[in-house]
Amino acid sequence: MANQKDQKAKEKHEEFVKRLHDTGLSQRQLAKFLGVGQPTVSSWITGKYVPHLNPRTMARLCVALGCSSIFELDKLFDPDAPSMLDLVRELEEIKFPKNP
Repeated sequence: MANQKDQKAKEKHEEFVKRLHDTGLSQRQLAKFLGVGQPTVSSWITGKYVPHLNPRTMARLCVALGCSSIFELDKLFDPDAPSMLDLVRELEEIKFPKNP
């Protein structure tokens, strides 16, 4: 199980790095756009650090990588992150429980 999770995380990291490369932005340019230091961006690329971003920075990274939604971006960093549909279903279960 852990091996599958590690493989999934590796694939998502590779997808993140590919998207970043496809932007044509340098680490310095991306860091400036996001308002973080270049070493921070470098640590994301090398996989030493997984970003934990505030909403503003996450939205800016989403724009830079061409993600269609913040949920898509979240999946790049956390393969087990819930999808938007998962969250909607969870909320519906809270609002409209099957067994009140």
